[in-house]
Amino acid sequence: MSKPRKRKGKSKFVKLDAWLIKSEAYSGLSFAAMALYTQFLMRYDGFNNGRIGFGCREAATALNSNRDTMSKAFKQLEAHGFIETKKKSGFSVKNRLTAEYRLTAYSCDVTGQLPTKEFMNWVPKKKQQSVQTDTQSAHTDSKPTKSALSAPHSQSRLTVKPKSAISQSVQTDTYIYNHRGYDPVRLATPEVPDNLVPQIVELPIHEIQASLSQFRSKRTA
Repeated sequence: MSKPRKRKGKSKFVKLDAWLIKSEAYSGLSFAAMALYTQFLMRYDGFNNGRIGFGCREAATALNSNRDTMSKAFKQLEAHGFIETKKKSGFSVKNRLTAEYRLTAYSCDVTGQLPTKEFMNWVPKKKQQSVQTDTQSAHTDSKPTKSALSAPHSQSRLTVKPKSAISQSVQTDTYIYNHRGYDPVRLATPEVPDNLVPQIVELPIHEIQASLSQFRSKRTA
């Protein structure tokens, strides 16, 4: 039985499968996230999946970028299902602990878990397209709302009722002048407009009382 050949030299390469590149999850990555994923593959040696230590500072230095861009790239890779955080980063007085990750495309070397390939189940979020609807309603004979009445430039057609020519006044005791003098007469139709009753005269009460006293004195004489 032949022994497996060993590669000459210490050269190392990164493998990117065509089916992975054609996936929607990989196509939806930013350029920074794509470059970061190649750095993850370069740090995977076939025995440390689940213990791949990588931080934002180290990634920013390797890719000549800044920490904010790399932090977004880490989150995007995990959101698309390419990596999984196994141990969060920490800081103590003695040393600084780097976060450790697992590549979902390969088996976990810590727990023995098979490749999950969660990125194959990733679906891009569809943008909600709002449908423009016609908000101008047809004119109907329904009663207008309060907002339509209060709006100064409303487009709705309102039916304006004409004001009645006859004013509804309260019945009062009115003194009418006739050929015999002033007689207190109560109007039978108080709704008759003033222009139809020109003989109605409004006088002060003391003049009316004086006229009544003169009239009574003439009748008794």
